[in-house]
Amino acid sequence: MFRLAAILEFLLAIGHIACLPWLEPLFKMYGIDDIMSGIASYGAILPYIITIIIALCFALCGLYALSAAGMIRRLPLLWTGIYFIAFVFLSRAGIGCYLMINDGRYPLTDVSSVIVSGIIGLLYLFGAIERFKSTRKC
Repeated sequence: MFRLAAILEFLLAIGHIACLPWLEPLFKMYGIDDIMSGIASYGAILPYIITIIIALCFALCGLYALSAAGMIRRLPLLWTGIYFIAFVFLSRAGIGCYLMINDGRYPLTDVSSVIVSGIIGLLYLFGAIERFKSTRKC
């Protein structure tokens, strides 16, 4: 489960970096163009910096998944980090569902974000639960 989570995280990180040349149309597509325009009023480079930071966060989550899978060395606060990552992604999915239901609109961009967030969150949660169960059998 953690290997798949890591792959998805790294794909998200690469995708965010790859989209840097087309941020403005993508912000419009996701409906955050007003927010990002407001942020850009403090500096035109800020939306790009935010996108890079988000990509780095996805990559860091991917490293935690690889660590939990035993593919790289153990990272600090590994299991606290894994449960926190699961919480963040599942919260993102839940809040996204709530907002879509509240608005009565279900755009493909929002639905896909909720589905991907939910899948990643569940991969971390189920992977951590599976690991916890396997260590308790001793």
